[in-house]
Amino acid sequence: MDTTATVVKGYKAFTRNLESYSGRFKYEIGKEYFCDGPLTMCSNGFHFCEWIGDCLHYYSKNTGSRMCEVEALGNIERDFDYSKSVTDRIRIVRELSKDEIDKLVKTEKKIVGYKLLDKDWKIPRCKSWRFTENKYIVFSVGETYATKDYGRCIGFEFNRDLRYNNYDTWLLDAWIDELRIVEVESAYKDLHIEPACVRSEKITITREVPWLEVLKQNNWIGNYGVMNEGFGNSGYGNVGNGNAGNKNKGDGNVGSHNIGSWNFGDWHIGSWNIGCWNKGYFNTQDIQKIFDESKNLKLFYEEYFDVPRMFNKKIDIPLKRVKLPKFFSNLKITEWVDEKDMTDEDREKYPRWKDCGGCARVFDYKEAWRTAFTQARDSEKWESEKKLLLALPNFDFGIFEQITGIRENDIIG
Repeated sequence: MDTTATVVKGYKAFTRNLESYSGRFKYEIGKEYFCDGPLTMCSNGFHFCEWIGDCLHYYSKNTGSRMCEVEALGNIERDFDYSKSVTDRIRIVRELSKDEIDKLVKTEKKIVGYKLLDKDWKIPRCKSWRFTENKYIVFSVGETYATKDYGRCIGFEFNRDLRYNNYDTWLLDAWIDELRIVEVESAYKDLHIEPACVRSEKITITREVPWLEVLKQNNWIGNYGVMNEGFGNSGYGNVGNGNAGNKNKGDGNVGSHNIGSWNFGDWHIGSWNIGCWNKGYFNTQDIQKIFDESKNLKLFYEEYFDVPRMFNKKIDIPLKRVKLPKFFSNLKITEWVDEKDMTDEDREKYPRWKDCGGCARVFDYKEAWRTAFTQARDSEKWESEKKLLLALPNFDFGIFEQITGIRENDIIG
């Protein structure tokens, strides 16, 4: 849900006695009302609609409802499809007559929304849905489309704004160059507002929306990809910063689906692992391959899943109690570069830079280790850092070099 704090005009329906339909409030024209506690849709706050058409969708003017113009003066939360809103401070401005309601509906001639299409201007994941004459709909800017022209089409879905949570999760698994978002217009008389979407019998495609606009609206700017909750990610769906991959929960991962930081590979739980499916720190095994070869589920859980490991061996203390050198957290896997600071090489290597407003320059994993290590070794705190490094449970020079590229002589030297 979207939250704002500003003055917003809207409409609210009441019973014949000017009460809320929940029966908890009786209102008076011209007065302001406040509520305490966090705003919660359908639970706590004063509900209203920003479009008269939405208000009539919930409460018909022919059932005795009284419609009023209102102003939301406090914090506002909007439902995922923008069909209703809730505020903690509301003013009842005036009551509307039936003639005024009819006039408002007519003046609200159109609603603007957004629709997700694939790179071929078709509806994603619907390529098997054939319409009249066995042709797919290929949309284009400036054209109008009506359901009556497509025999099996039950309506064109679209969303009220550009926020991600209004789009199909298909977006999570796609790159920017595989999708496009278009702006659409629809007349209110053609709309069907449903719990999960807005559906219209007739839409006009008005423009293609630049991806940079989408990234800004979703607060994804500063990432080379979509759906990143963080900064400097090169990929999509990351919760964290500086990941070179997809769907990581943590920082600085080179790979995908890692829970932790600075892993090289996929599906690790922990940090500084390479390989696959490792749980712990500084492991190099391909646990998926081990499981596939043994097919021993009991062994998998007892040896590799239930017990954390370091340097490919079990440890008997929780990972959170392991004391780590500080330079382990200084690995710089990516670096965000604004469009104005990009080199010609960057523009060639990261072709979607215009869509993202820049790029997340990705560094070699071992190069990042070498940089962090050199900075630590040259600092006055190196002796204490080295002591923590060599005291790690199961520390192994060979495995450490395999992961980081840093040799024994570099450490002891």
